[in-house]
Amino acid sequence: MEPFCGKADQEITMSSADTAVSEVAAQRSHLRSLVSEPLISDLTEIVQRIAGERGLWLDAIRSIGDWLYFDRRGVPDPLPEQVRSLYDALLPTDPVERALLYTRF
Repeated sequence: MEPFCGKADQEITMSSADTAVSEVAAQRSHLRSLVSEPLISDLTEIVQRIAGERGLWLDAIRSIGDWLYFDRRGVPDPLPEQVRSLYDALLPTDPVERALLYTRF
């Protein structure tokens, strides 16, 4: 297991066997509520790591997209740009996966 130390000085262990973080992060409603300036770098790393293990993660894409659409207004820079970068990183490049994304939402 590899320890992951966040800005809040909390230790989260990340591994394929550690499902606690994956289960919480897999619920897209939780992802949207975690988007904030103090957590964005940690959230980005965790989401990208989980997405790397899971592959196409449609619920995470939708959750981050919802934040960009509904919650972005009035938020000072650079947070919106960082969230947009995370969103872009989660978008699939494979045409079949893009079709799944666009037909799901």
